[in-house]
Amino acid sequence: SEKESEYLSKATSLKDSLDNDQSKAITLAFNKISKKEEEKQKNKFLSFFWYGGVLFVLIFLLSLYFYLQFKRKKKRLIESKTIILRQEEEAKILKRKLNENHEQIIQLAKKNDVGFLALFQETYPEVCQQLLKINANLSPSDLSFCAMIWLGFSSKEMAQYSSMEHRSVQTKKYRLRKKLHLEAQTDLYQFIRSISEVK
Repeated sequence: SEKESEYLSKATSLKDSLDNDQSKAITLAFNKISKKEEEKQKNKFLSFFWYGGVLFVLIFLLSLYFYLQFKRKKKRLIESKTIILRQEEEAKILKRKLNENHEQIIQLAKKNDVGFLALFQETYPEVCQQLLKINANLSPSDLSFCAMIWLGFSSKEMAQYSSMEHRSVQTKKYRLRKKLHLEAQTDLYQFIRSISEVK
């Protein structure tokens, strides 16, 4: 019985020792697994953080690029609007000046003033230029006559304002048609007006 007690005590001690070692081994294995999982989680977090940082930088750069593009386009749009407004203002001033000159030209024509042709050429330079292209030998008198036709004066009005007889006006029209190389069916008024319409 003494031996049994001794062996039982040794067996119990050995069993406790084995259980203790097994428990330590399990704990160690579990700790290793936990450590690996923690490292994986840490690596995942670092990867996520790194990719997230790169993505954030890309989004920031793209946002900055589009913002600068938008700002540049807005600036160009404002500049374009400013130019358009300036041109419209200049066009209004020019139109007002043309209207003022037009009325003055009419009055000079009615008075048979010597400054009539000069002001007409200054206000509507393209009319005389186109006529001289057709015939470079047109006289100032011919150009004045064409200017009156372009302004819409009738033969009766031209005779009245130029102190001419109606028949003389008709003769002058006939000679002018020859100088402009017009065919018989071509309307003189329409031809001269077609050179440059009043805006």
